[in-house]
Amino acid sequence: MNVKKITLGVLISAIFITVVFFTSIFKVTPKTNAPTSEQTELQNDPIQKLKDANASYRTGIELSRQGKMQEAISSFEEAKALSTSNHEKSTIDFNIALTKFDLTRTDGIDAFVALSKNETYPDRTRALAMTRAFLLYSKYSDVKLLQKLASNYDIPWTIPEEVTYQYMKKINDLYPFPIARIRMIDYELNQITDGPVAKQLYEANLNSITAGIENLKESSGEQTELTSSMLAHARLLDRLALQYGVVTFSEVETAYQTLIDYDNARDLTTNKQYALLYYANFLSGAGDFKKAVSMLDLILGNIDPALAEALPRLDAGVRLPHLVFILENTDKTEISNFIKSIGSKLQ
Repeated sequence: MNVKKITLGVLISAIFITVVFFTSIFKVTPKTNAPTSEQTELQNDPIQKLKDANASYRTGIELSRQGKMQEAISSFEEAKALSTSNHEKSTIDFNIALTKFDLTRTDGIDAFVALSKNETYPDRTRALAMTRAFLLYSKYSDVKLLQKLASNYDIPWTIPEEVTYQYMKKINDLYPFPIARIRMIDYELNQITDGPVAKQLYEANLNSITAGIENLKESSGEQTELTSSMLAHARLLDRLALQYGVVTFSEVETAYQTLIDYDNARDLTTNKQYALLYYANFLSGAGDFKKAVSMLDLILGNIDPALAEALPRLDAGVRLPHLVFILENTDKTEISNFIKSIGSKLQ
């Protein structure tokens, strides 16, 4: 494919979020009652062990799923009082923060911050709290939440991209979650114009990114971080292919489809619609307008409320420059209106 054609527009600081949902066109393996390889891998899942050992924690999980948030928080507090392990307590505090976020977003952010600053807790859980707080900001693209995080971690407010980079460095210093490193690479690429240099930066971090993603698969409580990291990686490959021409199109498509298939096989609702949105942008940039439209059709068939809320104010680093070419290659009014609604991100 002509390289000049695929470099239409520059993808700047891609966002890698934590949200969203739909039905995929990709094949899903039918579910059976037989143990799956994933179930075998998760037999030592720490979340399940805590559920088995602490009835109050288990009750808190069930209450939160029923939307009884205040009751869930009370049950989690009981579970925390019964626990003698700081590791377990940090996990319970994580659930309390997440439940508080469902009630009031700023209270949830405060709870995640408090957890991350508790030096008696494991560094990994503290970094996980920082990561989830950022992903919740990304999910709704609510800049007030990022401003709150910046203030709590003494990061001077400049622009979201710079603040995000400094925030990711703090996460990476505490524990090397893959999404932090990927976001840092993405920001550092803004200073690089040479393809081989960009590829060298990526390859120097590839083993760490891959190992980190595999590690996240070991806990049922970290699926949001896992799929967000998978999406972040796909977006990074996307940029390396379209802007620098150092990654093959098949690598990019495999990364997006792997995430979509992973979510489908587990009935997850995290990040799939964002994956479709970015995948559609990539396909349009590559000239495959028919397939790009099919991705947008999947989103519009069951658009998630979180995506609908976030679209008008997507993270300042997000650009979807190739979607505009679909306007010239589709007669579907609904698709055209959806693309036009994204507005300033089509640059």
